Amino acid sequence: MVLSFGLSRLKQTNLWPYALLFDIYQLIIGPLSVAFYLLPTKIEWKGRNYK
Repeated sequence: MVLSFGLSRLKQTNLWPYALLFDIYQLIIGPLSVAFYLLPTKIEWKGRNYK
């Protein structure tokens, strides 16, 4: 609904396929980022170790 409002205000009706792909992307990446945050993995970045 927010994307619909934004696209109509911008008069960019040809961007609907990208808006639908973005919605699917958000549905996938949201739970995956939460799962990755909860996993007990160690990360080494620039010589530093993070838990």
